[in-house]
Amino acid sequence: MIIREIEKRDWDFILKIQRDSYGFEFEEPRVSLESKVFFSKKTCFVIEMDRVICGYIIALPYPKNSYPALNSIEYEPHKSKNIHIHDLALSSEKRGAGLASILFRFFEKKSKDFNFSSISLVAVNGASEFWNKMNFKKELPLHNMFSYGDNSEYMILSI
Repeated sequence: MIIREIEKRDWDFILKIQRDSYGFEFEEPRVSLESKVFFSKKTCFVIEMDRVICGYIIALPYPKNSYPALNSIEYEPHKSKNIHIHDLALSSEKRGAGLASILFRFFEKKSKDFNFSSISLVAVNGASEFWNKMNFKKELPLHNMFSYGDNSEYMILSI
């Protein structure tokens, strides 16, 4: 197993994993995801097994109590001590094997190394249960979360 920074050659795999994970409702165009990685290459990773990408995490510095809208394009970097996980997804064949926890713990360590003080995310599709296990706490609902669906939850972890 290898965890490494996202490279240009990874995008077809990332988009397939995204499509398989979220379907049409939360599928974002490549340009949107690439714009988020562009400003924070050192905090975006893939996890590989036997030379096959089986998951990824896309995260970027973003102010607390805020988040990038789905399908949005980032045009400038944010200076923040908070890092926002925009997406963490695994291929369907690898779900349930503990890889999400491994990938997140790797990312969490890197975030500490880069002196971030907190990690935020918007949990969708019932993922808040997983994030609770990673010690995230639910915050009060934020306005304009409609693009993330009715059951989305903004969560934060102090590190």
